[in-house]
Amino acid sequence: MTRPAAALAVAAVLLTACSAAGGSPSATAAPTPTPEPMRTVDPSPPASVDATQATIEVGGELIGIAWADDAAWVASYDTGELIRIDPATNSVAARIRVGAGAIVVAAGEGAVWVTNHDDGTLSRIDPATNTVTDTFPAGEKVEGLAVGFGSVWVTLEQSGEVLRMDPRSGTIEATLETGGTPRHVEVGPDAVWVTGTYSADIRRIDPQTNTVGDRVRVGAGSEGIAPSAGTVWVAALVDARVVQVDPATLRAVQAVRVGAGVEGVIIADGSLWAVCQADSTLWRLDAATGEVLGVASVGPQARRVVLGDGSLWVPARDGTLARVDPAKVAAPG
Repeated sequence: MTRPAAALAVAAVLLTACSAAGGSPSATAAPTPTPEPMRTVDPSPPASVDATQATIEVGGELIGIAWADDAAWVASYDTGELIRIDPATNSVAARIRVGAGAIVVAAGEGAVWVTNHDDGTLSRIDPATNTVTDTFPAGEKVEGLAVGFGSVWVTLEQSGEVLRMDPRSGTIEATLETGGTPRHVEVGPDAVWVTGTYSADIRRIDPQTNTVGDRVRVGAGSEGIAPSAGTVWVAALVDARVVQVDPATLRAVQAVRVGAGVEGVIIADGSLWAVCQADSTLWRLDAATGEVLGVASVGPQARRVVLGDGSLWVPARDGTLARVDPAKVAAPG
């Protein structure tokens, strides 16, 4: 089973685990205040629109994507490549061999980065020359990737850890135990955030002290993270919801139902964009209120999205990359 196919199987496993979970607090435990319940919203979404500006035939099984150096960079899992896309021509500008199971892409510290899930490595690419300048060992089933606070952050599913790495030497500066199976990591304004699919939560990492905070439950199948100064949104794949977390109180505020298999989320131009792989849709919500603004169709089993050159770029499992006009993904009126 390929890595993307395994991700779709998470739902069945999690639902079984949730139904079997039980237990009650100890009778001697001190009472704790009951938090305000999370608000749940089940909107009636607008009809899906076709907002595609271009469909680029890239090839391979596309997953991760990032924007850097005026180009889109997309990872092909089955071919082990990082592909550079020229937005001026909507065509492939370069193909770069990285490692087995190329899965997540990020940009920062003067480079483009790729985690290679199957060989446990991290590749650093120079966007000026389209060449791999270094390949660093990371660990078994490396996946999530983010750059910020002067470091590269990667997740290790097998060991339940997040590594903080020096972007120049590849030295591991800190190994942080998060537990579960951490897959997504993102850098926010003042913290690093990580989700664990099977633990159904999000955790905050303090980059000043390298300490991992308490778990905040967000819903079954916690996946993509979209942090900003005032809010953090998390995709709950199994629940088919995006969950808003208050970064100040570390409390889940509301959960909004979106499409099936929601995974990738970003905040761009005041909107939250959520990619739903099971029904091949891209949802637009107000990033502050969670109001659903529009829905667009994208490629099959699309999992990630990035904004660049005024467009949204959404890679799909069938090897196509959709360029989407964000202005067309809006409710009429």
